[in-house]
Amino acid sequence: MNQETYDKAINLLEEIQNNIRIINNKIDTASDKTDSMISKLDRIDNKLDNLSKEFNEGVNRIISIGGK
Repeated sequence: MNQETYDKAINLLEEIQNNIRIINNKIDTASDKTDSMISKLDRIDNKLDNLSKEFNEGVNRIISIGGK
């Protein structure tokens, strides 16, 4: 292999390596964003559960008052 071909091969490998680094960073960022979204969705789910429980308790109180 002559020097020019060798240099081209090295440059191509370095370019591939840089592309892999960029992709890995994007994957890490996407994972962090996904974790953050899941956390937010969990908090919303908990709030909705609490609202549902409070609503049901209120309805039950109204029913029990009306039944007396």
